[in-house]
Amino acid sequence: MHLMRSLPPQLLEILPADFLPFLISQVLEVVESEPVVNLLRIFLPELLHHTEALEPLRMQVISQFVSFFQNYYTRQQELG
Repeated sequence: MHLMRSLPPQLLEILPADFLPFLISQVLEVVESEPVVNLLRIFLPELLHHTEALEPLRMQVISQFVSFFQNYYTRQQELG
């Protein structure tokens, strides 16, 4: 989520055809990094056995993700 909060505001003005591939490449770069891979190795087995334990974190991530895209698409509508 840090990635989405750290994007410069002017990126919200880029058309979806250009912005979405850029965003996906940035997300993949973060997700494929060694620290994140190591963290996933710890969390994934826990998720399989204790799904309710990470529910608050999951809801927070989804909420931030939805909020980001609402802001992005609102800005796109303003630009026409």
